[in-house]
Amino acid sequence: MNKLALIILLSVIGNCIYAQDAIILTSGEQRSVLVKKVVLTTIEYVRFDNQQGAIYEVSKGDVRKIIYQNGVEEIFQEQGNIKSESALVLS
Repeated sequence: MNKLALIILLSVIGNCIYAQDAIILTSGEQRSVLVKKVVLTTIEYVRFDNQQGAIYEVSKGDVRKIIYQNGVEEIFQEQGNIKSESALVLS
């Protein structure tokens, strides 16, 4: 029983260590990041492989969706010149 508990604990810890967000651009490019802030027209993030480095900014118009580390997806759909946002939870 103790071995089973240890295996479960290690698997949960392993998943948390590698938790990251993903930004999918309208071009199809995927960036592994940690999202810091989503504001009216931009998204601020740091690169996952350099979390102490520069803070980057991308226009919401260039982003198709964000997939957060907890599985929540924020989708940005273009409707004319106006962007609408929606959040979906993966199960």
